[in-house]
Amino acid sequence: MDMTLYAIPAILALIAKVVIYIYARFSTIKNLETRLYLLFLFSLSIQNLSEITFFTAKAHGLSAPPGGFLYFAASIIAIALLLHLAVVLACDRGTTEPRRFTNIYLIYAPAIVLEVLLWSSETLVEGFQPLAYTYTKIPGQLYFLFELYSISYFLGVIGLLFYGSSRQVTSFKRLKNKIMLIGLAPFISLVILIVVLQHFGMSHFNTTATLPIPLTFFLIFTVYATHEHRLFDIQYYLPWSKVRKRKTAFYGRIRAMIAEIADLGSVNEVINRLADTLRCPIAFLGGPKPVLAMGSAAMMGQFPLVELRKIDHIIVANEIADVIPETHTLMRRHNVAAIVPFYPRSKTAASWMLLGDSFSEQVYTPLDFRMVEQLFDKMAELFLDKLVMMRTQLVDAHRQIRTLELKLQTTETDSVSLRGQIEALNQENVRLLKVQPADSVSGAVNQKREIAATITLLGRDKDMLKRLRRHFPQTAQYVGPESAGFRRQTPPEVVVLRLDGGEDFDDRAYINLISQRRELSANAIYGPGTSEFVFRHRKNLLGTLIELLPERASEDVLIRKVQALVALRKAMYAVPCSDLPLIGQSRVFHEMMTEAGRLAGLREPVVIHTSDPKEAAALAEYMHNAGGANGDFRLLECVDVERDAIDKLNSGYLDEFITAARGGTFALINVDALSSQSADKVFAAVRCGNDVRVIASSDGASNAALDAFVVAFRPLRLDTPNLLERSEDIALLVHYFTLQFNLQAGLDLYLNVSDVDAMMAENYPTDIAALKTAVFDLLKSKNIKNAPLLPKIDLGPAAKTLDEYVAEFEARLIDQTLRRCGGNKSKAARLLGMRPNTLHYKLERYGLLSNRNK
Repeated sequence: MDMTLYAIPAILALIAKVVIYIYARFSTIKNLETRLYLLFLFSLSIQNLSEITFFTAKAHGLSAPPGGFLYFAASIIAIALLLHLAVVLACDRGTTEPRRFTNIYLIYAPAIVLEVLLWSSETLVEGFQPLAYTYTKIPGQLYFLFELYSISYFLGVIGLLFYGSSRQVTSFKRLKNKIMLIGLAPFISLVILIVVLQHFGMSHFNTTATLPIPLTFFLIFTVYATHEHRLFDIQYYLPWSKVRKRKTAFYGRIRAMIAEIADLGSVNEVINRLADTLRCPIAFLGGPKPVLAMGSAAMMGQFPLVELRKIDHIIVANEIADVIPETHTLMRRHNVAAIVPFYPRSKTAASWMLLGDSFSEQVYTPLDFRMVEQLFDKMAELFLDKLVMMRTQLVDAHRQIRTLELKLQTTETDSVSLRGQIEALNQENVRLLKVQPADSVSGAVNQKREIAATITLLGRDKDMLKRLRRHFPQTAQYVGPESAGFRRQTPPEVVVLRLDGGEDFDDRAYINLISQRRELSANAIYGPGTSEFVFRHRKNLLGTLIELLPERASEDVLIRKVQALVALRKAMYAVPCSDLPLIGQSRVFHEMMTEAGRLAGLREPVVIHTSDPKEAAALAEYMHNAGGANGDFRLLECVDVERDAIDKLNSGYLDEFITAARGGTFALINVDALSSQSADKVFAAVRCGNDVRVIASSDGASNAALDAFVVAFRPLRLDTPNLLERSEDIALLVHYFTLQFNLQAGLDLYLNVSDVDAMMAENYPTDIAALKTAVFDLLKSKNIKNAPLLPKIDLGPAAKTLDEYVAEFEARLIDQTLRRCGGNKSKAARLLGMRPNTLHYKLERYGLLSNRNK
């Protein structure tokens, strides 16, 4: 007999798979189950093709089939896909991802190991030997792994389907598992039988000729279970089953209601009778008020009518999850299982009936839906008879509408005056915004959105905590920076520090906290010890985001300052140097910092094209720190290299400089200033320094040094925007330099929005250093304008000595300064340029201390 006759089952099975694939491909259901099924079907098709090669190779007398290893490879993948499909069917609870344990490492890791063993060695399958009509494998030393894999996965599939058929959340999902279990039973039983028989030496009974038929039977059941929304219930066709008894009683209730529906007098009676028949809550929407049946229908009555008007046919929540996901989500939220429209195109009679979740427990088979659709048709006829009553209600509604129109006209008249008041208030608001200080939210962030921030208060101050939590509900409080709970938490965006001062106050923990979290948190400090703390540590505090909160500040000022700190912190990438902060929120700046962060992780040379060498140095240091290099950061500015550094280059200074940067970064700033001779020396020294990353900066204009650097190192390029392109960042930078000025000067000065606009219009800064100078100059001028006039001295005819005039002048000056500082002696001493002890002595000497204590 021709050996190819034995291939007929495999060929027929392959043809059946093609037909099933076409049916599945054009099905309206597209979800994870159907995608897994198509992959499973494709793997089995590959298996069929390899089976055919077994018989054709035997017919041609070949010693081994060409598709032997492909048969096992496809089988391994198909078994893993089958287990994955079983997990989805058994454990899906209605979420987007069925279960976290469907992770590929848990399901597919053994399959990958077997595939590697199959294709890379002979430990799994050594080869194939001919039989009477086909071939059988020659098992390798580790073939038992494939047997263990197959049996354990198949048993896992059966266990999962048994679990899903009894524990799934809906009858429809339990029915899916039952159908899959019935279709799978012959297939898995045959596979396990073959594995066991072959284990005992019966190799003539194998899968090549016996497996295609039960496998095709299983695929037909599977495609039905995964590609149909309404499945027949097998137990209904068993005369003794509980399902048949329950369904028979259910169909009897439906027929009884169809018979008596014409005798029901109102919509309320119909809905209550229907809720009792279907055993589910029902809401009927569309009339003057909703009709609810059963207590749990209240949430269904809140379903938005706007969405209901889009529905013109019966929809079931379980059937639209992939087609109309928005409506499905809305139905799940309101516990609606199905929506039945009645006359949805009518302007007067349109209504919708919403059925609760338990509806899907009763109605899920095609016969169930045919029965309830007959009932809904009878209800539609009844509602049509009620249209006369609805027309009467419509006349009453028109009368009410005319009354409301008269009220609306009166309301519109009142709204005209309100619009005028609103316009006046808007103009006043614009005027106030112009004089708002630059630390307000309007200067640094968009007022149209709330600022989400993490705030932590360090210190015992219930009043401050209460004020902060009115605007930042998540504000946390700890005793101090040494609190164990505070050290364990993630650094907040703003830390509010209370500094009590006094002889027993130890500020080392506070300065350590601010220094260690320089680029992680902004700081707002207040309290009686603030001035002394800032004066003592003003050098260490440079470059930090720190705000001195004024004493007795209003809640509005407090919140605006904290919000401005949050905005500044969110926009800060790093502050390598206090004069050159990497702060901004504009698109071009964000793109530059993103690119710099990406290049920081590489070790290739980089050339920064910028007109500001100082900014290039800050970027180079940022890239060095972000890249996590082990070595040091070395910076060489090529400003006067022709005149000052040639001798140093000749004396080996550069070699030592680069050697110190090994494992780190060597930054060559303003490479354009190098001559050809100096460039050759520098580049030769850098190339000799192994494991040194080179970052150079240039203004972008073509020159010999830049061209030589590009040829020597082939660097990556980083372009920086100028301040004109970063106009959105000006407010943030102005506020940062304002904080730095107040920190150094011990003042509380801020620029108005109009001040900043005038400054930018008069002389737009070319770089960040110029912007800092302009801000400092403007703040100094405001300080001079706000400074009090010198105390007047009466130079009358009375004879006084020079010392008496000096003492009088000094007393008046100290008194006015104290008044200006609100009685804060530490701040007054700092403004007067004397020690606090000296100020106290002079207050006692001039009698000012006793006067102030009265």
